[in-house]
Amino acid sequence: IGTAPSALLTSSVPDPTNTSPIPVVVTFSEAVNGFISTDISAVNGMVSNFVGANGDTVYTFDLTPVSEGLVTADIAAAVATSVATGNPSTAAPQFSRTYDVTAPAAPVITAPNGGANFSTNVAAQVISGTCDAGTQTILVNDSVTGVTYTPGETVWSCDVTLVDGPNVYTVKAVDAALNESGTDSIT
Repeated sequence: IGTAPSALLTSSVPDPTNTSPIPVVVTFSEAVNGFISTDISAVNGMVSNFVGANGDTVYTFDLTPVSEGLVTADIAAAVATSVATGNPSTAAPQFSRTYDVTAPAAPVITAPNGGANFSTNVAAQVISGTCDAGTQTILVNDSVTGVTYTPGETVWSCDVTLVDGPNVYTVKAVDAALNESGTDSIT
């Protein structure tokens, strides 16, 4: 009699991610008994630092990716029982994150002057270039100010204003997992 406890696996880490280990929270709909770390089935990941005890509704663990790619964790049905009714738990929806630690290639400045330099006295300039299609964000001097870029595209530009004295603009790419590329620069 009563309902079966259900579980939901969540994490504060976005998907995709370059974070390892991935902290995971298991929240049951009611207090349960019998839930232990070996009840978590991981693919391309290892479960560690399991915290929780009989009678809890919230458990935590770390999911450490083995290699880049999809990392999953599953909790099967009937691995825990309701403290109140003794009913077995239902299977949890699969938890997954794509683990990515590969930085995108550095963007290449192609203009002005083939990316070589600013050989002008005109203050308003447009820097432009190419980047990997996997790029999420282009940063010029660690900022998106003035940057025109659409994620997934391979070209970008940035409006800049030259000042008296040295002008150095450094460009880098960031992918969806927040991996940062090397840089290219123009003076």
